[in-house]
Amino acid sequence: MAILSTKGQIVIPENIRQELDLKPGVHITVERLDNSILLIPKTKNPVKELRGMLKGMFDEDAVTMVRKMRDEDLAKDRKDPWLA
Repeated sequence: MAILSTKGQIVIPENIRQELDLKPGVHITVERLDNSILLIPKTKNPVKELRGMLKGMFDEDAVTMVRKMRDEDLAKDRKDPWLA
């Protein structure tokens, strides 16, 4: 439970701050959801947070995959130029 101060501030309970790794100064978006309030912590750099997420999902890098797909398309075009 949190209590709203006269300045409109609340304290997020310590266990929740620890679980979400919330540090002083983190920006939090406040949104209304029907009759509730939704607090959404903003990551410092969302792109950095996603880095490495797909690592290991593919046997080869993106450049190699695109080159293979291009070569396959070119080979199809050579077999039947009317489809190009």
